[in-house]
Amino acid sequence: MCSDNYWCDSNTRICIAQRYLGLGETCGNNSLYCNEGLVCEQSICVNVNYPGCIDRTRCPWNETCISNKCTSPIPDGEACTVQSECSINSGCVANKCVPNFSLGLNSKCLFSFDCDFSQGLICLNKTCRNKDELFNAQCNATYQCPTAICMCNANVLTSGSSGKCGAQDDYTMFNIDYINDINIINFISNFYNIINYFIFISNNLYILYYFIVANIDINIISICVP
Repeated sequence: MCSDNYWCDSNTRICIAQRYLGLGETCGNNSLYCNEGLVCEQSICVNVNYPGCIDRTRCPWNETCISNKCTSPIPDGEACTVQSECSINSGCVANKCVPNFSLGLNSKCLFSFDCDFSQGLICLNKTCRNKDELFNAQCNATYQCPTAICMCNANVLTSGSSGKCGAQDDYTMFNIDYINDINIINFISNFYNIINYFIFISNNLYILYYFIVANIDINIISICVP
């Protein structure tokens, strides 16, 4: 049995991902590879109702679905009503399309990725605020920490607020953590390749050694036989 979003190939009996190909991508001959609402025709994922749509997955990558029709997204700075009307890297904030991670301190926001992470800002109570305002707030229970958890000090025994609000994940550190993770992965990958290289060399040296010794033995036998 395969997990969600996978299907079992009847020929190979292997679980294969489904619904991950967009409009215009190559799909072989199986519509299960294409996003919901698309079908595989002549090995290409197509929207048979194009430009008709119900969401942006039925549209090309550079279009979105507005009023059930694939069209260009609303440019940044212009009026909007919902997120999906803006480009994939923008959001609808205060009825205007704005680029993600672009809003400064005290700007209105809906999500933390609306705010400028490089300034350490996150969305608190629909306003871009410094993350320290949340992470250093006193608390005694998690419900006192919007979008965070209450981290208590086990060494302090008081009846009042003894903990501090803290995020389970510091979104503003995502880019740094991501880069560090990639560097570690690259290091491990390079180390693995070096090990494989030495294994390859050692195997070939063994083959060469065996070939030379075998030939010496053959020559000795041929010399010794009258």
